[in-house]
Amino acid sequence: MMKQLNFILLAIPCVLFSAACSRSSYTADRRVDYSQVDDPMAVQVYLGSPGGGMDVKSAGAVDGVDSFAGKNIKVYAFSSEEGVDWREEKAPSGAPVCLVNGLEARVEGSDHRAWWLCEPSRTPVYPNMELCLAPYDFYACYLDDCNYTETRTSDAVYLNLSINGHQDLMSSTAPQPKEGSFCYVNARRNVHPVFVMQHALVKMRFRVKGGLLEGVNPEEIAVDDLKVTGPSQGRFCVAGKEQGLVLSGSTVFPYQNADGTPADEVTVWTSSDVETPDSDATFIGGEEACLLMAPASEYAYSVHVGNREKAYENKLQLPQGFQAGKVYTFTLSVYGHNNVVVTIDEQPWEKGEELEGTDDV
Repeated sequence: MMKQLNFILLAIPCVLFSAACSRSSYTADRRVDYSQVDDPMAVQVYLGSPGGGMDVKSAGAVDGVDSFAGKNIKVYAFSSEEGVDWREEKAPSGAPVCLVNGLEARVEGSDHRAWWLCEPSRTPVYPNMELCLAPYDFYACYLDDCNYTETRTSDAVYLNLSINGHQDLMSSTAPQPKEGSFCYVNARRNVHPVFVMQHALVKMRFRVKGGLLEGVNPEEIAVDDLKVTGPSQGRFCVAGKEQGLVLSGSTVFPYQNADGTPADEVTVWTSSDVETPDSDATFIGGEEACLLMAPASEYAYSVHVGNREKAYENKLQLPQGFQAGKVYTFTLSVYGHNNVVVTIDEQPWEKGEELEGTDDV
């Protein structure tokens, strides 16, 4: 959850702050003494605690805002005046349409503030004087090491990219202040955008265990070469009303160890008397291994089991599909060389519930 940031109200003589910074329109307020709002005011942004932490190159969850330290986010800010086209230079009031144009920032410590990664002369500043109430909306994203190209429309920014299964993508829209919008006047009052990053991908973990085969001697069976097929190319809306990821196509993603090397073979024993509990299942690649996939209604998968010449191939499905910002743990129960049953546990990034699986192989 987002940690509350306690800001100190700065008293500014001769300036009346009863004027709200409207989100939908802008009108210079004649009650403001504009001679007192001529000092430059740098744009500041902050990070709240991400829901459930971050995953970086499938290295496992990193909890808390402190874990953003040393990681770059990309920030956009656009005018929220009516009739604004994000491709234009000026809003109807004359204020800049784009206040922050994809500038990178980084949290250096535990104070929540993200510092701009640019020369001091390029630090974004709010328009002041007669434009001191010009309102802005703020957006941020985390892109790991993805390569991308940008497409901008009248009201959205899209990043065209592809994923490799080991990169985390996150985005956020800064909630507007309870009164007014982000503008010069409110920034002077220490009212700044705070981003709570949300995961755009699905986190998948796999584990395997031996199944119960009554009347059959226990047998040692090897499981390896797990692969998942899903969408990989498309666009990520990082600024606009509908932030989110839409990918298509079909790419095979090999399941790997947490360090990026091929996942080790896992050996399980079938049982003739007691079903192995899920708690005793072995995580393929270790407990920190995972795939970070685009949300989808279903995925295809294959896995080599025992002495079969060909790998099993089937689909992973849930009635509601696989949703961004959730962790799915797939348990492969091996009932001999010719039968595998998959059950699925769904969790939010922090806690969740167990669901019925849908796949029998």
